[in-house]
Amino acid sequence: MNLVELKSVGSILDLSKGVIYPKLNDSSSIYEYDMGCPISLYEDEVSDEWVMSLSKEDIEKCYPYLEGNNTTNPNHEKYFLNPNI
Repeated sequence: MNLVELKSVGSILDLSKGVIYPKLNDSSSIYEYDMGCPISLYEDEVSDEWVMSLSKEDIEKCYPYLEGNNTTNPNHEKYFLNPNI
């Protein structure tokens, strides 16, 4: 697993799978997250609210995995017209 923290949304991103996991109890450790609750960025399992909460730094980490990273995709605006970018 290649893990990075998404501080703006309290999640951990597994860069090798494009999956996020929620952090447990606002833990300061990147290694304390809920493995039983994987959420795929590839399969667009994240809410609009979650995406709009991403900071510029965090959305750049998620960009390669999000379905909307292509301007011909109807989800493009959802991801990349984020006010934090």
